[in-house]
Amino acid sequence: MNAVDYLLKPFSKSRFDEAVKRAINRIIAGEKQDDTDKKSVLFNKGTGETIDRIVVKSGSTINVIPVDDVIYFEAQDDYVMVYTQGGRFLKQQTMKFFEESLPGNQFVRVHRSFIVRIENISKLEQYGKESYKVIMNNNQSIPVSRSGYVRLKEKLGL
Repeated sequence: MNAVDYLLKPFSKSRFDEAVKRAINRIIAGEKQDDTDKKSVLFNKGTGETIDRIVVKSGSTINVIPVDDVIYFEAQDDYVMVYTQGGRFLKQQTMKFFEESLPGNQFVRVHRSFIVRIENISKLEQYGKESYKVIMNNNQSIPVSRSGYVRLKEKLGL
């Protein structure tokens, strides 16, 4: 994030003054982030790279979830619930981030609130005139939007 310095609590006034002086010197010198720093701040956006694990902090526990263990994702306000065989985990992240960062050949966004792992889809059912839902291997029923249905058909080769 292009940090100039950092302070560990407790810190003295002289240590604080030193950190502020470094920041002022950086501003005066006109130092700017180079392109590599800017790219790292953007994470995977536009790079074509995909994530292979999700790190979720729960209290004092840090869980590392391999993407291969994920069944589906569900939007929960400003968070995303990650469902696995081992349980569910709340991650402070956006659905858009996961949509752009997950392997496209393994996941598909079927609804504004759901991204599913393609291989965990058991069946696709019609439950209205133009309404569909996917049934996952764990018997969870997930709604499919019209645009999600188009994306799902494309991924399944229908």
